[in-house]
Amino acid sequence: MQEVDFLGILDEIGYVLLCRRYSLKEYAVYRGQFILWLAVAIIGVFFTYASISIIYGISSGIPGWNYYQMLALSATSTMFLGFVEIFVSLNMVTSQLLNGLYDFYFTMPYSKLGIILARSGNINTSIGSILGGILMFAYAIMHLNIAISSLFGYLILFAFGFFGFLIFYPMLGVALYYAVKSRDIGWAVNNVLRSASTYPLGIYGFSGQLLFSLLLPIGFAYYYPTEVLLHSSPYVFLFSIVGSVVIGLVSYRLFNVLIKKYTGAGG
Repeated sequence: MQEVDFLGILDEIGYVLLCRRYSLKEYAVYRGQFILWLAVAIIGVFFTYASISIIYGISSGIPGWNYYQMLALSATSTMFLGFVEIFVSLNMVTSQLLNGLYDFYFTMPYSKLGIILARSGNINTSIGSILGGILMFAYAIMHLNIAISSLFGYLILFAFGFFGFLIFYPMLGVALYYAVKSRDIGWAVNNVLRSASTYPLGIYGFSGQLLFSLLLPIGFAYYYPTEVLLHSSPYVFLFSIVGSVVIGLVSYRLFNVLIKKYTGAGG
């Protein structure tokens, strides 16, 4: 059995975090631009809040979900995707593979997965999305009777889903690059996932739940953690942990298979 190189893993993590730290510092140097993008992202979160408020103001809303539960669900999705896109954006992965911008970095003594995580983040709107999501989430749980144990379980599932998606997103980006040689395909798929994660999985029917739990497993990012937060289900908790781990392991294997075929932008 092959031994796990823990020092190598720590070195990879250090490289990724260092690159993202300097990207954030570089972005924050231009304060006017930083504030503008921050405001744009927060305004986007406000429009999500406003749309949910309008829906529940003129109708009975979504069956089984009250107003504050929907805010918590939407805030979870917003925060989650904001954290993921600090490290990896689907649009960045597909466009940079197409343009050959990874070719030089792939010669460095790090794994291709680590290099993509270090060089593919979208800082522009991520910070604002995270801050706006935190504010909306805090507002929602102030009006919900949430047990500390449920909040702790929610945070555990959020973390598991986050690390699973840090591997799933690069794999998906590489797969999209091979399937459709377009700079915009990553952006389009990301918009689909963002839109889908605004609402509970139940509204998509059985086939939709399978789609967003298996093929495009955004459910592990926002829906199942929120279910545990609101209903403290031990079965959903266990299912979400196992599902997130499986997503990470399968995505890692598929990523390595796909990236081996990449020979450069001219290949």
